[in-house]
Amino acid sequence: MGRLARRSPGTGRNWKMGWEGRKGMSALGVAAIVAAVSGGTADATLLSLSKVVTNTTASAKDYAFEVSITVTDAMQSAGIYGGFAVAVSDFNRNGASIASTNEGMLYSGWINADMVKSFVPQVPGTTGGGFSLLAGSFGQATFAQDFSSSALPQALGRDVEVNDILKLKFQFRLSAGDQAAISARFDVVAVPASPAVAVLAGVALCRRRRTNKS
Repeated sequence: MGRLARRSPGTGRNWKMGWEGRKGMSALGVAAIVAAVSGGTADATLLSLSKVVTNTTASAKDYAFEVSITVTDAMQSAGIYGGFAVAVSDFNRNGASIASTNEGMLYSGWINADMVKSFVPQVPGTTGGGFSLLAGSFGQATFAQDFSSSALPQALGRDVEVNDILKLKFQFRLSAGDQAAISARFDVVAVPASPAVAVLAGVALCRRRRTNKS
């Protein structure tokens, strides 16, 4: 089976998706979780992104970040999973917000120039279809959500080739005078054939062997 580019050994195995429900986490604490993550396995690659930004301007400001890695071993079948966590903190007594941009983008995964995943969940209790997280006066709000999982990744439906560039992008709008911490992860993994497919392949192989003997 082909392999994707390896990252340096790290604590990737200790990552646990599903941060929803964690309350009172500091902005730096949220970012530190993913900042400490690096590494992967022979049949997977991990892209992690962690940033803490403070908008010191007098108006809302757009931010965009990305990380990338180049594939060194082709893989004929691949799947993806990942997620993100954000925390927004009010620094000027008038509340704070972090939201998806006018283009509707928030989290996206890419192979070369092709976007293979767009992930913009809506915070429960809000309306409008985009992402928006609000914090009260001198308060903080956190949110996290995943897509798919390591046990059941989302199939890409395409091969991953040598020299393909995998990218993770995260862009958002932050209210004036406030701080946001963002942490995101994008995993591309080998997807083994399902048990049913493996059984059918075995039956076909046995039939070919019997035919060759006759």
